[in-house]
Amino acid sequence: VLAANDVIYCTSAGNQAWDHYQGKYVNGGYGVADLGHGNKKNGKYMWVNIPYGQSVSIILQWNDRFGYSGNDYDLYLYDEYGDIADYSIDFQTGDDNPIEGIWYTNYSYYFEDFMIGVVGENNSARTSNKTLEIYVYGCPTYANNRVTSDSIYGHAAVPGVITCGAIDANKSDNGSKATDYRKYNYAEPFSSRGPVTMIGTTRKKPDVCGSDGVSITGAGGFGEEGRFYGTSAASPHIAAIAALLKQRFPSKTPSQIKQIIQSNATDCGSRGYDYSYGSGRANALYSAKSYSYIEFDSNGGSAVSTQIAATGSKIKKAPPNPVKDTFVFGGWYTSPAFAKKIRFPYKVTSDATLYAKWLKSPYLSDIGVSDGFALSPAFKKTTYKYAVKLDEFTDRATITPVKENAGSEMTINGQAADSYTTPAINNGGTRVVTIKVKADGMTKVYTVKVTRAKSTNKDLASLTATYGSAPLSFDVPFDKDTLSYNLALDAATPYATIKAAGAPYSRVYINGSLTKSRTFKLGHGRTATATIKVYAQAGGTPKVYTVRITRA
Repeated sequence: VLAANDVIYCTSAGNQAWDHYQGKYVNGGYGVADLGHGNKKNGKYMWVNIPYGQSVSIILQWNDRFGYSGNDYDLYLYDEYGDIADYSIDFQTGDDNPIEGIWYTNYSYYFEDFMIGVVGENNSARTSNKTLEIYVYGCPTYANNRVTSDSIYGHAAVPGVITCGAIDANKSDNGSKATDYRKYNYAEPFSSRGPVTMIGTTRKKPDVCGSDGVSITGAGGFGEEGRFYGTSAASPHIAAIAALLKQRFPSKTPSQIKQIIQSNATDCGSRGYDYSYGSGRANALYSAKSYSYIEFDSNGGSAVSTQIAATGSKIKKAPPNPVKDTFVFGGWYTSPAFAKKIRFPYKVTSDATLYAKWLKSPYLSDIGVSDGFALSPAFKKTTYKYAVKLDEFTDRATITPVKENAGSEMTINGQAADSYTTPAINNGGTRVVTIKVKADGMTKVYTVKVTRAKSTNKDLASLTATYGSAPLSFDVPFDKDTLSYNLALDAATPYATIKAAGAPYSRVYINGSLTKSRTFKLGHGRTATATIKVYAQAGGTPKVYTVRITRA
């Protein structure tokens, strides 16, 4: 319930260390329990002194399950002469509770001593070796057969609760006035001790100790010098520490707050944890400093979450870098003057604020290209190589980079400029544009490779025929879209040279040979055919022209 509802529960351990007995049943004769276990000095009984007019409660319990006890023990209160003053003799027959109780008032006019005795009434009770536990409320007890250990019970025994013992704020461990706060380690003798033994388990209690013997507004007017004593005075101190820790560390769970208090307590008594002091005297300052806040001042950038880390530990990784328009993150520093840069892992020694340093961005925010041509890939400031493909009819491009930070320096192909137009580019040719941006000691280099598409033109630019240097005429005038021609030679003309010129960057084949001219010799009455194939620079199927040559 506590964990599910994020509740920190602090409670007093109790003040029953001097009002408690616990031990195995030993038959001292006729079933009477020997609470002294054979110690003749202490005797068989637990002794108390009841002032006149005072009412007391005495509770006996043993380690049977409630509703299942068949071990019948009875509880007696005798006066100092051995006469029975009161008793509790309920039956336990197998389906009863393992508990007896006496409520007694001393109506005499004297302070009287009384004896508490336990009798095993049946054979089972006398032979089962049960653990007997007695609590006395309302009167002081004598030291004989008093057992201080295991005197914590009830909700103070719940594991999730912070169970608080008491240390006298005014005395050192030898009982004298303390002159050094480090000597305030005297556990109150009445402060209930651990452990908490239960059927099948043992719990470590108390958890920690707080101060009592203090003056508290609204709680004075009783005790020595009006001071507030008892574990009920100690537990509010622990609750206050827990509340402050929860305020300082709001993300910590109740169990984590408890652990912080325990792990930073000042050790008292036996070294380490013990059943008188728990983990020791709570130390609010050490607890608060046990974890440190590391705040990140992003200096105008995006927010970075505060981290809480154990003091003395290391933050292994830096948080995600903040972002700020037109700047790049330059690291975390210990002061706004940026004198010392932090490197991770970062050792946490105390609360600290780290400051972000910003550098002018050496990046571009865009690259523009003329005539609607696009970059490939699409622009991204951390991508540095791009390509632009022009069509076959566009022979140049204008590249316009845009600086992310106006204060950075930019050159294009070595010259300070805001844009750059390439020289003319042949079909299939390439120009590289190099853009350098510098800022705050950083340089970023972008390249744009501009390529003009290859020509797809596979037309003939000209087609002629000659005999020696004399021109010959086709049956129709040349036109790039006319694919078939006839050439008639007279009897006196034995040959003709066919010359074909293709469009720029094309390749011309005449009768299978890569050539721009070919001579055809013919006998009288003979015929020859010139097959001219024109391949575009871009490749693909050729355009075919034919010339039929006939000699008379």
